[in-house]
Amino acid sequence: MWIERQSSPMNIMTIGTKNDESINRIQEIIGCWHNICVTLIIDDLNNLSFEKLEALFYIHKPEVVICNAHCISVQNIHLLTEYCNNKNIKLICLLFDFTLDSNLLENGFNIRKEKIISQFQKQDAVLNIERNAVFRTSTVYGDNQGDKENNFIHSLLEKISGEDVLFVDNTNVFYPVLMDDLAFYINENLSKSGYFEIVSDTPITLFQMAGVVMEVFGESKDNLRPNTADSIYTFDVNCINPGISPLKKGIEIIRNQIFCSFNLVYKYSPHEYFMKKNIAFFRYEMGKSLALAVSPDIKERIDYVMPIPHSGIYYAIGIAEALNKPFIQGLEKKSRSEKSFFIADSLRRRRSIFNNMIFIKEFISGKSLCIVDEAVFTGVTLKSVCAKLREYNVKEIHICIPSPISDNSCESFIQPKRSLLLGYTRPESLKNYFDADSIIFQPIDIFKEAMGSIHHNLCLHCFGDKGEEL
Repeated sequence: MWIERQSSPMNIMTIGTKNDESINRIQEIIGCWHNICVTLIIDDLNNLSFEKLEALFYIHKPEVVICNAHCISVQNIHLLTEYCNNKNIKLICLLFDFTLDSNLLENGFNIRKEKIISQFQKQDAVLNIERNAVFRTSTVYGDNQGDKENNFIHSLLEKISGEDVLFVDNTNVFYPVLMDDLAFYINENLSKSGYFEIVSDTPITLFQMAGVVMEVFGESKDNLRPNTADSIYTFDVNCINPGISPLKKGIEIIRNQIFCSFNLVYKYSPHEYFMKKNIAFFRYEMGKSLALAVSPDIKERIDYVMPIPHSGIYYAIGIAEALNKPFIQGLEKKSRSEKSFFIADSLRRRRSIFNNMIFIKEFISGKSLCIVDEAVFTGVTLKSVCAKLREYNVKEIHICIPSPISDNSCESFIQPKRSLLLGYTRPESLKNYFDADSIIFQPIDIFKEAMGSIHHNLCLHCFGDKGEEL
């Protein structure tokens, strides 16, 4: 479960290939509690050297190294193990028997005996050091936004949408693990050493898995056919670790991740597109629609519209244009790359927000400001900003939120699972909580209409059925 943790964050180095979906997801989840200090991208099997490791370790000082061993040769696993041992650093090795990608749909299983042998050689090398750990499974699956062409689920949905019949292996069985579950399992066991086998509780074939994907995504199975092939893969299950999502539940989580409304509201970059809709323009339009909920007396008192950077910028541009008020950026972030929202620990998050904010007093002192942020979940950022604005003698603070009230925790691992502000604060008390003169949320019906125009299947779970001026 994605919950708040109070343990001290560690410096973690990850090693993987470009568009490595397993490492990417592990970084996202573990990075909520720990510092991913550096990621080493391996372009080929012989891209490690003592000199490269020496430079990286000297600069970034990792305490733990997490490595996807699929992209590293046995020789380089020995090199990495020896180096980490000399530096007294823990090495965590991920071993996947095969990659669940689009290639399986076309060519089926191609498990060579030499590869399985190399897996055990890597495992033995890492476990030769008592502090190290190996996490092994047959394969993992998930949503890789960065490399959709090679992703099994994205590729399957694209291929099945055509008229051609798709034959899929129905002989070889495996135990697929949701990447999120694997990441949580590793995060919970960072301090442990030894061998961990993480598998689902039910063996399944590719054809059976494809059928579950079709069912969850509401697609027809008419063009899906079982293909009988040679049995060339088996996974010797020694123990089944708990906490792994059943396949259907895992696919439902991926569907919700793909069609997550919060991604449009916050996570995606302004230049990106979702369902042919530009993110920046979507946010600009949502800002314009929210401006309709601002009462005339509040509009009259507003001097400037100011976003909380960087996700609030395009919403604020829309609001400023609709209200015919000047748009200013009186608040700046030192780092554009750090997103404090995904820091699970509340104390660490508050520290990150304060350390990363710069206020331009010439724009804000003595003014009545319309402050724009994309959503209210924990309220940590808004409360920090409002408190600082009062220190600069801001005359009035009017908060505009272009999404509805959020009173449901995310169940699909897009956001850290933590206490939401609306879980312990009544909506009518928010104005006093933030020390603001007013707070205005996007009406839920307008929000739903906007999301429905993009895609009928968007997940709106985290947003409640409220949205009015408070």
